[in-house]
Amino acid sequence: MPKRERDPEPTSPHASSKTSRLHPPRTCAAAGCIASVVLPLNEIPLCERCNNNLADLSDSAGLHWFTCHIDPSFIRWSSHPAILPPTSLPLAAPQPLPSTYTNALAVSAAARAIRAADCLLICAGAGMSCDSGLPDYRGSSGFYRMGGKDIAMDAVNFHPDRGADFLLSMGFITTMKSEFRQKKPHDGYHVLKRMADAKAQAQSSSSFVLTSNIDAYFLRAGFDEDHVYESHGSCNLLQCTKGGTWEDSCDSGIWKWPTILNESGENMIQIDEHLRVTDECVSMLPRCPKCDAYARPHVSHSTDYPEDVVPTRKSRQERALVDWLESIGNKKLVVLEVGCGTSIHSLRSETEIIIGKRQMIEKDEGATTLIRIDPGNADVPVGHVGVRMKAMEALVGIEKEILMM
Repeated sequence: MPKRERDPEPTSPHASSKTSRLHPPRTCAAAGCIASVVLPLNEIPLCERCNNNLADLSDSAGLHWFTCHIDPSFIRWSSHPAILPPTSLPLAAPQPLPSTYTNALAVSAAARAIRAADCLLICAGAGMSCDSGLPDYRGSSGFYRMGGKDIAMDAVNFHPDRGADFLLSMGFITTMKSEFRQKKPHDGYHVLKRMADAKAQAQSSSSFVLTSNIDAYFLRAGFDEDHVYESHGSCNLLQCTKGGTWEDSCDSGIWKWPTILNESGENMIQIDEHLRVTDECVSMLPRCPKCDAYARPHVSHSTDYPEDVVPTRKSRQERALVDWLESIGNKKLVVLEVGCGTSIHSLRSETEIIIGKRQMIEKDEGATTLIRIDPGNADVPVGHVGVRMKAMEALVGIEKEILMM
């Protein structure tokens, strides 16, 4: 999402003396502009004139965009690509899986790559959780079609001062939270934990998790929170609806969501046929302990500005991932991407940026291997491994193959 005005300092949470070095001049990212821009490494290269124009267009023309988590200078998607086109990714374009593809061959290739790797970066999207019995988000029975109703993404909005239907938004999120709690991490999560543990026996700090899921299943499966980056936040945590980094933001921070589920994990906050919190249950909605405004889940949503989300936890996790990637140097890395799909919120861009940058820095195209597990589109660039299977089946099969080697 666009900033309302440019900050005088780098805006990335992981800006540092090392990462904020200025690049040589770059061309402005706005379509048709050829202005030369010198900005910190982690900022989108926009000249001042275009930055101000785009901020104005975000209100008048509905222009908005998403940047990548791991590198905020990359524009992942724009609602008006003719005005602000997505940034070209550094990795070669994915190719269709070969005509000789079989699941067995793909699983074997993935097992060999993981066994040979020094380090493991697990990147997981909504497809990872589906095998736990959870809906995806945009499928025919996904969360955004809850109760047989189509819910527009921008209808889920936690800002009462911006015309939000707050009771719908909280009805949606509390029902989702109940689903998360009633289900549990499937066997694939435990396979990944054993893989990470096996790498740790050879050397410390040899794995990390990057996930866009807000269900906290990696933490429930036993992963070390210091090595997990939940890029969209966690449904288990709350923040004030007036929290964030605005000058007048409430500074109450982040806290655990008080119990709203019964012993069976079912939602005690009832919703009506329109998916809104019922009048009888409005008093059960959590409030900020400092200013008594309504609280909201500590997740970043498409209706949020970056400034709306309390940054402390996300900044710490993002910094930890960046530091980890720097610490492993040119060690052999497998980026195991599971269930990331192809939506605009997918982590596929993140994985390709990580691999492309490592190739440029290490000058060794064999130092990093992408394994892409997805039952739909598992296409990968040449030299990498695509596995066209569901998450749990693929991961269990890969572990069995590794144990037989």
